[in-house]
Amino acid sequence: MFGPGREYNFTGPNEKGEYEIAEGISATVFRTVLDYYKTGIINCPDGISIPDLRDTCDYLCINFDFNTIRCQDLSALLHELSNDGAHKQFDHYLEELILPIMVGCAKKGERECHIVVLTGRFCGLG
Repeated sequence: MFGPGREYNFTGPNEKGEYEIAEGISATVFRTVLDYYKTGIINCPDGISIPDLRDTCDYLCINFDFNTIRCQDLSALLHELSNDGAHKQFDHYLEELILPIMVGCAKKGERECHIVVLTGRFCGLG
């Protein structure tokens, strides 16, 4: 990854001789994520953006879930985890409900298919 003999060397030192792994990942977030490789858990201190931490975990192929992330801002963590649930739910609706209708329209020779979703769901506890 850092050696000059690599065919696809995607890293290089900056003007200070430091290697930049990924543009856009702050040193604070990267330092926080490094703890994962020691302990298996990321303890997110106050002041770290949970979406930035999420992006970094995605980039470094670290599972972003309640087993790996510990933080004080529980609301932000639950918001990110809720996004995962919403994406999975939308994928289900797309594959099971929307896509078959669109394919049916295409098989009839239609060039356009407009689908309007008028319902919402509430996921309550209990």
